[in-house]
Amino acid sequence: MNIKPLFLDSNQGRLFALAYSPDPFLKSSSALLFIPPFAEEMNKSRRMFNLQARALAEHGVASLLLDLYGTGDSEGSFVEARWDIWQENLLTAIRWLHSQGYSQVSLLGLRSGALLASSCLLANNLEIERLIFWQPVASGKTMFTQFLRMGVAEAMLNSATEKQTTAALWQNLALGQPVEVAGYSLHPELAYAFEHASLEHIHSNNFPKVFWFEVVASESKPLSLKTERLVSRLSTHGVDVQLGSVVAPPFWQTLEISEAPELVQRTTALFGTDDE
Repeated sequence: MNIKPLFLDSNQGRLFALAYSPDPFLKSSSALLFIPPFAEEMNKSRRMFNLQARALAEHGVASLLLDLYGTGDSEGSFVEARWDIWQENLLTAIRWLHSQGYSQVSLLGLRSGALLASSCLLANNLEIERLIFWQPVASGKTMFTQFLRMGVAEAMLNSATEKQTTAALWQNLALGQPVEVAGYSLHPELAYAFEHASLEHIHSNNFPKVFWFEVVASESKPLSLKTERLVSRLSTHGVDVQLGSVVAPPFWQTLEISEAPELVQRTTALFGTDDE
């Protein structure tokens, strides 16, 4: 296996990525593009992405771990980030994988990365082998509101910081003003893009099979009714969704960096046969 850091040229600036290539005698035509979640969840998830990429490389599947524009080691600042720019970033990464000889490209979106992957597929006519969701965010509006509330809670704990409210943050965004939340400066365009992003928008036209993994605390804990209802609605609309659960900590938000070995194993198995 070879791990190569590189920069991909995009219209806005260079995008940092890590390319995981299998040994030549294992190499296949398959590759996976990792789509990171939002804000601090991205940093918490790097370990899991790395473990998954290594596991796939051992089975002949290449991977590309991408830092979206304005995040990580890519060029740009977070306040410059836009939803449509991030969609273009995915297209840039997919084209690069194709240029390297990988004709069968799959996408893996964690949390809000699942929203971004879905909206990109809906907006573009892409040939994607499979779409994998890790604990996907179903509603961008709900997620973003929770993020704002977290920022308000943190500000309240800091006596040196002027007290904020979620309503005040939304008011500033409505006035076209960026807001500072949990160390991230957010542009209104990105905020309102999240507000309108939803997995409810997925439809069957040219949409690949979806493998949806939910993380649960124990085997006895069932999937949420909300998730099961959403998957059922998508299925009635012709979207092929395979829903499953794994026992693991919520690694995208734990205080210490956590792992989910079963999730890595189940995801790797998808590249042997889609029926597993």
